[in-house]
Amino acid sequence: MTLKKINNPRIMLVNPPFYRFITFSYAYNPLGNRYIAAMLRKHEYETHVYNFDFPEKIDPKEPDWLDYHENYGEQYKQEMENLNHPIWKEIETTLRKVRPDILGVTSMTPQMNTGIMIARLAKSINPDCIVVFGGIHPTSLPYDTASYPEIDIVCVGEGELTMLHLVQTIERGGDLRDVQGIAFFDKNNQYCENERRALIADLDSIPYPIRDFPTQAEKEFMLHRGSILTSRGCPYSCTFCARKPIWGKSIRYRSAESVVQELEYMHHGLGIKNIMFEDDTLALRFQRMKELFDLMEKRNININYTIQTKVHVVKPELLELLKKTGCTNIAIGVETGSQYTLDRIKKKITLDQVRNAVKLCKEFDIMCNSFFIVGYPWETKEMVQETFDFMKEIDSSVVHLYMLIPLPGTELYEEAKRENRILAKDWFYYYFQNPNAMTRDHFDNRWLYDKYLEIKDYIHKTRREKIKQQSRNFKYIITKVKDNIDSPKRLWYMGKRFIKIQLNNF
Repeated sequence: MTLKKINNPRIMLVNPPFYRFITFSYAYNPLGNRYIAAMLRKHEYETHVYNFDFPEKIDPKEPDWLDYHENYGEQYKQEMENLNHPIWKEIETTLRKVRPDILGVTSMTPQMNTGIMIARLAKSINPDCIVVFGGIHPTSLPYDTASYPEIDIVCVGEGELTMLHLVQTIERGGDLRDVQGIAFFDKNNQYCENERRALIADLDSIPYPIRDFPTQAEKEFMLHRGSILTSRGCPYSCTFCARKPIWGKSIRYRSAESVVQELEYMHHGLGIKNIMFEDDTLALRFQRMKELFDLMEKRNININYTIQTKVHVVKPELLELLKKTGCTNIAIGVETGSQYTLDRIKKKITLDQVRNAVKLCKEFDIMCNSFFIVGYPWETKEMVQETFDFMKEIDSSVVHLYMLIPLPGTELYEEAKRENRILAKDWFYYYFQNPNAMTRDHFDNRWLYDKYLEIKDYIHKTRREKIKQQSRNFKYIITKVKDNIDSPKRLWYMGKRFIKIQLNNF
């Protein structure tokens, strides 16, 4: 199949809005589009990147929770579907300004609705615009994604080389059947899914993700908290995780030299002092980490950083290295206080390993963020309470709680489909604050939601107390001032927030 030839195509890569419509102030930086943009720009294609889900205002407080209803979230969806909403006016203005020939949309499951609406807007502005969808959801369900009339092509798997080859093919008027890693319906309405492209073996060959941001708010936030990825893939098989369809189970590592060169650019070139290592498995290879941090020290890269890791690798020798090299925070996936559930979701950890990891973080004065999920289909009320009690017992620095959503691409999704558990009427409702995505065996969703809010209330109260105590620590204050000394705006914000904290107005 051949599409209309486009000379020097103008490309626009977007992350659709979602959290903005459900009123969550969630600032994040989708690296996938930025990696693809870097590859396209390296080959001299005009490429624009927009994160339409970046909040207008970053507010540390969560929004007021909705009352429970069997159509929970419907008012959010109605607001999202209103094309007169300021968010859509902003997106339409941007689309008219760029007027892309090729629109690339990355999409997690709940973003599919808004992604389709962006595609529709783009085609209303430029009927010849070619729309390509990629990311976790399209990779998990390529046929379903390609079936939308607004979508021309689905990018399946890693996007850098596939998008480059696709753009080059479109530019010369070539045949889409020659492009590995895509799916589409041809002119005879026959579904075509080309051979999957092999995973990129040499991650050092990929250009660093671009770090130019279209809005000042996004630029200030992202240059204050930079993200970096030093590897791809995870060897574990957690049944709720949707990343496997893109990156698989094998781990591919960048060289220490490549990582440190990017960190040099981020730290010395852009002035970023706080880094989030986005790897699922950064700490699995201790010697690699040691090599990496030794090289950082030689290059005078003095940063504060956060990692995420499995609890079984959290040991004194690891924490000694992390503390020495600037680690301020470790994120761990606990998921549940029930060992039965841990085993059933194939987490391959024990509750004692969690206890030990949190205890060690406290001994080394490193913050520990713990992540929990409630609402597994087999959970009993007693198991949910076990999770609540375990959360209180380990008393980690920060706690995050979500409700289980059976995401496409996961083992849990396939299980929920087989057992006819799915309640969500469309993809918009597959988000972690929605109690009604599926049915459970031992309690109804109203009970789950009430219990969820009870636990969230506890989390917020204890977090407020910890923030208040921390804000009065002189060492902590000095560290924060040093981190933000080059930004009067952030220092002013910190000062106002300090006063609010002392008055319990936060």
